[in-house]
Amino acid sequence: RPARPGRGHASRRRRRALLGALWFAAHPLHVEAVTGVVGRAELLCALCCLGANACHAWAAGLTPRGCSAWRRGASARRLACAAATLGCIAGAVLCKETGIVIAP
Repeated sequence: RPARPGRGHASRRRRRALLGALWFAAHPLHVEAVTGVVGRAELLCALCCLGANACHAWAAGLTPRGCSAWRRGASARRLACAAATLGCIAGAVLCKETGIVIAP
């Protein structure tokens, strides 16, 4: 089967472009080093707090409309969601001390 001209070259160029984009995203040269490190703590704390809220709502059986969709026999799911909530709270506190405000 004859090879199509240019097909391999285009995929190599795309891979190189993707590698360059990932490298730039992981290693920004135009930003101060301290700014990225300080800002990450707040973002991780906020992400963990939002995760804790979502897991708690799921454990409580709340739907997006706000009404309860509680079912009997769903205790394993509730326990898993409660454990995920505690894990998210612990992650928020470990990222930044102000993450304790999410704890009930």
